[in-house]
Amino acid sequence: MKRGSLAYIYDPVRNAGSQTGFRGLAVILSVDDAGVTIRSIEPPNATFRVSKSTIQTTYPADYITEELFR
Repeated sequence: MKRGSLAYIYDPVRNAGSQTGFRGLAVILSVDDAGVTIRSIEPPNATFRVSKSTIQTTYPADYITEELFR
């Protein structure tokens, strides 16, 4: 899991917590000990901060997402 990878996120809304409710594909913008910052693929291309445990699958897509960080 690193910057530029494509990830499937499942972050359901629960009664006790501040989850985003986001589910779908996103590009990883940054990774640190506290969590992951992602940008959704589908409009409105929102930026979220999620915990690492919400990432279900990671796809190495560095060659595709290079254009996003230019």
